[in-house]
Amino acid sequence: GFWPEDHRAIRSASWLTEAYQAEIAHADRQLERLLDTLDELGRLDRALVIATSDHGENLQEHDHPFDHGDDLFDASLRVPLVFRGPGIVSSNRVACQVSNMDVTPTILGYLGVDDPHARVGVDLTPVLEGTASCTDALVVATTLGGRFVDDPPIDHALRTPQRKLLRPGTGAVEC
Repeated sequence: GFWPEDHRAIRSASWLTEAYQAEIAHADRQLERLLDTLDELGRLDRALVIATSDHGENLQEHDHPFDHGDDLFDASLRVPLVFRGPGIVSSNRVACQVSNMDVTPTILGYLGVDDPHARVGVDLTPVLEGTASCTDALVVATTLGGRFVDDPPIDHALRTPQRKLLRPGTGAVEC
């Protein structure tokens, strides 16, 4: 019911997948434009550029024709997290599990700024600079367990590299 009227009739999985892939390609082109512009201005060698997303998309996974990040399935949880800056090893694809909660500690660590706040995330700077190996961290995710209801339940997930524990408002389920 929250979709625009003219989109409610769309039932084609391939249309949804192609539209999503087009969105990703558009975002890639915009990131490329940003990097090219910084390079043309002579500022790329001094810039820290970060690209990420708050959620992915379910496209036919788990019997959802389209779900816009409102669940705790991996299709919604696995998102890009790209750091580009001086000293960052450009070919260093982090092979371990990290979290968007690592973004702030990594920015502060990369810039050499002391952080007086207790944070859950970790500074990934040594990994990005290639001076340390990445280690898997526990990752927590939450989402609303209901839409358009007063006081919706909060669903939680705790993920290790091997499994994920889901805790909907009514109990825990291991998957």
